[in-house]
Amino acid sequence: MIKLSHIIIICILFTFFGCKVNKQSLELNEVSSLIIYKRFFFTGGSTNLISYNLKKIPIDTDFIDITNVNTGIISDKEFSNLLRNCKAKKHYQKKIGGIDFSGEFKIGNVTHYFIVCGWGLIVDFTDKVEYKCTEENTEEFNRIVNKIKHKTIH
Repeated sequence: MIKLSHIIIICILFTFFGCKVNKQSLELNEVSSLIIYKRFFFTGGSTNLISYNLKKIPIDTDFIDITNVNTGIISDKEFSNLLRNCKAKKHYQKKIGGIDFSGEFKIGNVTHYFIVCGWGLIVDFTDKVEYKCTEENTEEFNRIVNKIKHKTIH
């Protein structure tokens, strides 16, 4: 018979060791080949809907204008630093609203599909990691998002 103390210990261990996000890939390798799409059809939706549509970009461009608007707006290194300065945690299935733009980047040979919400969230659907803006990098995050939003509108 399982005692309450065993359940509490399991919950504590899971909390501390089961939900860690490995940021090692970002620490060892810089983001490369950053592409920001001109138009993303959805302003919100479930994780599965958004992820599915991002990953089928090469096949179906009805929903997404894949014109790369990142022509000198933000460098790969600047985007890497932004991700490093955000608080990273595992992304769980949920509804997301307020999507401003989407894109892709590479770390090594792996393509990562992401969305950016102007309220301080970047979600990497490849590694299922969400990066939340912190108080320290709010100004940097808003500056980058506003530059990209201004470029994607025109």
